[in-house]
Parts: sequence; structure tokens; C-alpha cells
Amino acid sequence: MATWMKATAGVAAIALATGLAACSSSTPAGDDESAATPQSLSFLLTDNGPEWSAAFKTIAAGFEKKTGITVNIEQFSSDDYDKTVETRLSAGADGPDFYLVRPASIPDYVAGGYLTPLDDQSWFTALEPAAQKAPNAVQDGSAYAFPIAKSGNHVVYNKDLFAKAGIEAPPLTLSELTDDAKKLLDAGVTPIAMSGKDSWWLQFILFHATAQQVLPNDPDNGAEIMAGDKTFSGDAGWESSVQLVKDLEPYYLPDPLGTSADAAKAAFLDGSAAMFPAPWVLPDVRTTDLNVGAFVFPTTENPKEPSMWGDFPYLFGVNPTPGHTKAAEEFAAYLFESDVYPQLLTGVAAFPVVDGVAAPDSDPIFAEAQAAYAGRTFYGSPNDTWLPGVGDVLTAQLQDLLAGKSSAKDVLSALDDAVADAQ
Repeated sequence: MATWMKATAGVAAIALATGLAACSSSTPAGDDESAATPQSLSFLLTDNGPEWSAAFKTIAAGFEKKTGITVNIEQFSSDDYDKTVETRLSAGADGPDFYLVRPASIPDYVAGGYLTPLDDQSWFTALEPAAQKAPNAVQDGSAYAFPIAKSGNHVVYNKDLFAKAGIEAPPLTLSELTDDAKKLLDAGVTPIAMSGKDSWWLQFILFHATAQQVLPNDPDNGAEIMAGDKTFSGDAGWESSVQLVKDLEPYYLPDPLGTSADAAKAAFLDGSAAMFPAPWVLPDVRTTDLNVGAFVFPTTENPKEPSMWGDFPYLFGVNPTPGHTKAAEEFAAYLFESDVYPQLLTGVAAFPVVDGVAAPDSDPIFAEAQAAYAGRTFYGSPNDTWLPGVGDVLTAQLQDLLAGKSSAKDVLSALDDAVADAQ
């Protein structure tokens, strides 16, 4: 999770290289698969660690055993992935058949003819409604990419530290959160393992808020602001979300601007901080004896808040250009088969996008987290589709906010200026 968030915290629309666009005039071979079923498929994805790699290799081996089609997996670092995909797509028939797609890249890939619609696939229509409309996946009324899992950004909390402070249950409202934070401070415990030296990490507080205060009322907010149809300034939801980052500062680690995200993680793992506002700490938690639980970060006064910050972090698409569309779609369908999908979820340690499928049992906290997600709508990171440079302004401005150099209104005004510069 940390790797993905670091790579995508400021991700923006990526213009395809001239060579890639030039290839879009060729007729995709996927609509006329007269040749014999290919003996292999090319599959490109990012390298998110050994568990991720092992999970897909196991799935690919099962698919080969069932169909006789080998899936050749190639993995690239997050830093190199987008450029590699561009280069490989521009190779036409030698490009990937199946590949991981960044949300910001989908419009360009659709325009170039490098993604095929998936709406008519039975496995796709079985996905939960929100998954069928993952960020940027729907273009001109058709879905061109799909998630294999969802990842809710719940809070991981130390149950023993809560008990020490006399807190019997996790908070359901913002006022309960601040009340609990004060009790933790009185007990000599840092409430929230948050810091600001790494600006990407500071965004996490903001994104918990925008998922409950901005996007439920305006799911297309990012696209509308980037198009110049709306602004950040004057948006009450954005202003209150940014202000929350500052308001919760007393409950962060001491000297937050001088403290790294790694130090914040260490404070949670050594038991000196009570709440870690993201689940990517869990692999490290498993190596300790911490007694942890999960709850959704509350930023409103509604104890039954129906929204939360969550992502469909791994979107995949089928490239029709090499001419192996049917086989690639067969591989996509295989991922969701009843005896395969739970195995995949366990391998990538993520939550299902198909109703009725249980969370993996690889971590005791997963069932508790899935229960916390029940009935909630996921809203992703608001900067998923921002123009280049706007996200960088946000991270810098949040640090200025903590330093007392900017107000919430100043942050929003600076973002509007960044949008104007990027258009």
C-alpha cells in the first residue's frame, strides 16, 4: 500500500508519446481473431513486493494448466512502469495483452485504441457497482478497466492503549475522535502516528476528509475543477477538509514537520502512538505482539457516515492490438472464478470487489475491517485525475499549513492557481 500511495499521491494525466498516438490508426486485431488461440499472453504489472509477485505467478500457473495458455508476467518498478507501458503499447502487435492501468492514463489509452470495452463480460457484471465505475474506468459510457480488489484506508489502532486511556470503543464521529485523542494525551500516549516531513503522508488526513465531505456530494469534483468548471476556493467541503489537517495537529507526533513517515510508523509499532491512519502498516504489525483493531476514520458528526476513503488500487485492462483479446478476457474471467479469486485476494492481501466473498484470513484484522466497511461507499484519492503539477502544490501547501504560513483558504487559492497554470 505504501509503495502504491507514494507512486500515485501526485499522479496526473499522462500524455502518450507521439509514437504511441501514431499507432492508433492501425486496426486492432482483437476484433478478428481468426488465428489459433495463442500459446502465451503478455502480462505487464508493477512490482509491489514478493507476495504480489508470488500470487500472480500462482494464478498464471493455474490458468496455464486449465487452458494450455502460458501467461508471461513482466514486472517493473512504479517509477518505470508508465514509460514502459507507453513504449510497449507503441509496439503494436508486440505490446502487452493484459496489463495494469493507472487511472490517470485510461483516457489516453482508450483514445489510442489500447483498451477494449468489458461491459458485456459476465465476470465484469458480477463486480459490485462501485467497482464497475472505478476511477476513470468508464469512458464514453463504456468500462475499459476493472479492479481485482479494493483497499479501504481504515485506521489501525492499538486496543491496549485505548483501554489504558479508558476508551471502550473506537470513535464514530469527529468529536468522539478528538475526545479520545485528548484522553490518550492525558495517558501519555501520542494519539495519531502522523507527521509532515514526508508530504505524501500528510495527505492521508486530508483524503479521509474529502471522502466524506467532498466526493459524496460531487463524485466528479476533480474532473470538474481540472476542466475549469469549478474551483477549490469557495467549496465548503474542501475548506473544512483542509482545515481538519491543521485542527488535528495537536494529536500528531511532536514536531510533525521534522518527523518522517518512517518515524511515524516506528512510533506506532513500538506502542507509543495509538492510531495509524492507514492499513499499510499491517505487514510490520504482524511481526509484533501488538493487539490491534480497525475502524473508519470519522471526519463528520454522523455516527452512521455512509462514506469512506478507499481505493480500487489495481486496475487492469485488455489490449486489443496484439490480437489476443478473447484469450486475455478468458484470463480476466479466470481471476474471478470461485476457487481462484479468494486465493488471489489472500496473495495480494486485499478486499473483494465481488459481493458475498469474504475478506482473506491472512490477517486477523481483515474481518474486523471488512465489517467496518459494510454499507459504505468508497471514494478514492481526489487527486487521481488532477493535471500535472497540481498535486505537488497540494503537498507543499499542506506543509505550509502546519508551519502556520498558510490558511485553509490560502491552500485552496494556491491550488486554483496551479490548475490555471496547468491548463
